[in-house]
Amino acid sequence: MANAEFALSKKEEARLLILGGNGDVAAANKLAMHYDFVVFDTAKAIFWYRKTAQSGIAKAQYNMGTRSSLIHNQACQAEAIYWLKLATENGEPLARGVLDKVEKSNPSIQPMPPDPDNECK
Repeated sequence: MANAEFALSKKEEARLLILGGNGDVAAANKLAMHYDFVVFDTAKAIFWYRKTAQSGIAKAQYNMGTRSSLIHNQACQAEAIYWLKLATENGEPLARGVLDKVEKSNPSIQPMPPDPDNECK
C-alpha cells in the first residue's frame, strides 16, 4: 500500500480528532494526510489542511494551497493563490513554483482568503 505511512487506526484517528480539534497542528496535519491519501475524502482533507494552514506554518500553507489548486473552480483557485502567496512570503521554497503555475493558468483570479459561504471543498 503506497500510502501506508498516512494510514491511521480508528483509535488513533479518534485521538487525533480530539487533539486537532483543540488546536494541535501536528495532529491536524496527520488527519489531513490520512483523509487525503488513505480515505480519499477531499472535504475532510481540506478541512484539516486549512486548520494547519491557519496556524501560520509555511509548509502547511503550501499543502493547503497545493491541495486547493487541484480543484478547478474559481473559489478553490483563488484560495490556492491566497495560501501559496502566504507560504512563499513565509519562506516555503516549493510554493513559488506552484503559485506561478496556478497564476499562469488563472490570470484573472485574485487571491481570496477562505470564505465560509463559498469555500473550496
